[in-house]
Amino acid sequence: MRVHRLLQGFVLGCLLGAAPAAADEYGTTSELIENNAVIRVTLSGPPEARVSDFLLIHPDGSQVAASELERKTLVRETGRGGGGGVSTGVGVGVGSGGRVGTGVGIGINLGTLFSGDDDERVASEETTTVGRIAIPQPIHYLQLWQDYRLEVHYADDSGAHVLTIPTPRPRSADKQ
Repeated sequence: MRVHRLLQGFVLGCLLGAAPAAADEYGTTSELIENNAVIRVTLSGPPEARVSDFLLIHPDGSQVAASELERKTLVRETGRGGGGGVSTGVGVGVGSGGRVGTGVGIGINLGTLFSGDDDERVASEETTTVGRIAIPQPIHYLQLWQDYRLEVHYADDSGAHVLTIPTPRPRSADKQ
């Protein structure tokens, strides 16, 4: 899986005078799944980021859009400063078919649990959107994967953005 930072969106926002979220608030991943026939693409960042599309761009310029987008938001509550002893998280996900899922998690940091620190609680949110793109010509992709590219189309408080990221390297059949 590859992790890429959103430097292009940050630079574009600065050039346009907008104030986008910091580049380190966003991350992307892309990986081949299902016998190198599908690409799973992910954008993670602040909750105001809304992905409109993930696109696979063929070397000839044709485009294939993700067939489904699934968005999940995780809310974490932690202590300010050195971390805090206990944190909780609540996640809510909405799929493209209208499916909704929720989850709750609890984390304990034993290093500060017994320190007696009475930290103020702080909530933070991160949203992750996942898309699946079926590769129309898997054999062609396996041969020329470096000539393809992926685009993430999203908007946040500073406007609409397009992030271009490299495509994932095919895995050999024995590593799938």
